[in-house]
Amino acid sequence: MKRLVTGTLVGMLFLTACGDEEQDEAVNSQQDTESQEEAENNNMENKEKNNELEEDAEAENNEETPSNTEAEQDAHEDSEMEMNDAASVDTDEGTSSEEDTHTKNTHFDINSKAVQDELFNIDDNTLTFSQDVITEGMTQSEIEDLYGEYDLVYPGHGRPVVIYDNLGVIYSESFPYGTDDEQAREDINPDENRVEDVLFYAGLPYDEVISAIGEPDTDVYETTEGPVSGLLLMEYNIDEQEDTITKGQFSLHEAENGELMVNILQINEEPTDAEATGMSESDVSDYDEETITSFIESYIDSLMDYYNNGDEDILLTMTPKESPNFQKIKRNKESDNFSNHETYHIEVLDITKESGEYSVTVEREYSHASSDGRETTEVIYTIVNTTNGFRVFDYEE
Repeated sequence: MKRLVTGTLVGMLFLTACGDEEQDEAVNSQQDTESQEEAENNNMENKEKNNELEEDAEAENNEETPSNTEAEQDAHEDSEMEMNDAASVDTDEGTSSEEDTHTKNTHFDINSKAVQDELFNIDDNTLTFSQDVITEGMTQSEIEDLYGEYDLVYPGHGRPVVIYDNLGVIYSESFPYGTDDEQAREDINPDENRVEDVLFYAGLPYDEVISAIGEPDTDVYETTEGPVSGLLLMEYNIDEQEDTITKGQFSLHEAENGELMVNILQINEEPTDAEATGMSESDVSDYDEETITSFIESYIDSLMDYYNNGDEDILLTMTPKESPNFQKIKRNKESDNFSNHETYHIEVLDITKESGEYSVTVEREYSHASSDGRETTEVIYTIVNTTNGFRVFDYEE
């Protein structure tokens, strides 16, 4: 009886154990099935995401791929930008993103066809040498924040031209702001000194320029008019009309080693037949008139600085040492009669030209230590064009 009970218990325990194992296997099987389904669901989700990414990428490619019309328009824009591509670009690894936005610089290769086409382009240009690196109205501060300080101040044609590589800037204050340059002025505000014109500056030997743009129509010659001569020029004929001819005129100088160097390019319009047009060599061009007016304004400002503060820039850069004007203003300074000098108003009334000299009539309202308060007078200045630009040679009241 005991054996029977014992056997029965063992059997029941065996059956119970087998049942538990089957239950565990069922649970494990269910869990495996759920895991497999979850993995399959994840794979489906990943495939859907990949498909979405591929569709997005394809859409972006379609947006970036222009139509034929858009491609033609882009090609036209690229052609217009070819002039600026001629400016060389130097970038260093690790350049900041802010610096990367300033990809253009002031170097223009005269061997580039785009540059050559622009040199003598006289159609609807606001600047003598048009480009979009330095443009009309920019300030000296803006330019030098972008491209660094100027390289030199070239005397130019009566008015200082501030050189930034191949671009020569004419500023509204005539001179640039600077502290360590006799051609610069410390009292100029660079935030208000604005671009009025931009010229092309070659800075290359004569032979290299000729190789690039061809022989000039008038080869190098030396001016002989006026009390100061020695201007070296060469000319290219740009456009000839019935009454006038437009010329591109390069100035040159002789380097210490004797090599001819080509400098500034200016565009001038001259009469082809003075008698037929009623014009003569004594007529003053609009450019010369603007330049001389600006020069006179700067000269009178410098005259006040000399009389009041002893600033001798005027003696160094605006009047020849051997001229009557040089001696007159020195005597005025030494007399102390012209201290406390103040100019309230100036107006250029007339400019005439004869034998290379400019006679400039100026009305001035001023006062100084020996004047009877404010006085108004007319002064006639004799101005000459020298190898270093316009200079006051003499004056009379």
